[in-house]
Amino acid sequence: MIPFKLEDYDLSQELGFLPARSPAKAQLPQSCQQLQQTATLLPKLLTTGKIRRVIANLPSVNFERETIDEMQLRRLMQVYSYLTHGYIWGEPTAIEVLPHNIAVPFYQIARQLILLMNLT
Repeated sequence: MIPFKLEDYDLSQELGFLPARSPAKAQLPQSCQQLQQTATLLPKLLTTGKIRRVIANLPSVNFERETIDEMQLRRLMQVYSYLTHGYIWGEPTAIEVLPHNIAVPFYQIARQLILLMNLT
């Protein structure tokens, strides 16, 4: 039997599942600044009861055309996860369909991360 190596699974004894470098510190391209700002303001925006309208009006970024490194992709995955959660659960009734400007970039980011990790 071959022993498991933690590093083969992006794990460490010190940090567990947390990355050695925080994706939160990754500098995102200018095209993503409004997304990041909205994600940062999410706690305040959720109190307005109009979070879906705010998120639906965010720009749609095509990440197949952007040059983005792994840490930026991981940060974007966080940002889109926050926005998705806010969109689905941020108003009294949960919603089942994401707007195109969130769903498509979220998919593109996930796909690129999968390719980077050779999980295809």
